[in-house]
Amino acid sequence: MSLNPDQRKVLQALAKNPRTLEEIISRTALNAVKTRRILRKLESRKWVSKTETRRGEVYLITELGEKNMRSLGSYL
Repeated sequence: MSLNPDQRKVLQALAKNPRTLEEIISRTALNAVKTRRILRKLESRKWVSKTETRRGEVYLITELGEKNMRSLGSYL
């Protein structure tokens, strides 16, 4: 399964810690609409999950997402 460069940016932003939408946008320099679209697509693949915390909605990379990133050679 291939990833485009923007999808890679989002996954790399989540590689070390869960992040809010705003944090992901800040780390990737992508706009909010594009970032939400990418997150929905990655959630549908089960590479990313979303949880509710005191900070609001937080996104994190799943085990499947980590495994696939490693196999693609783009895990940081």
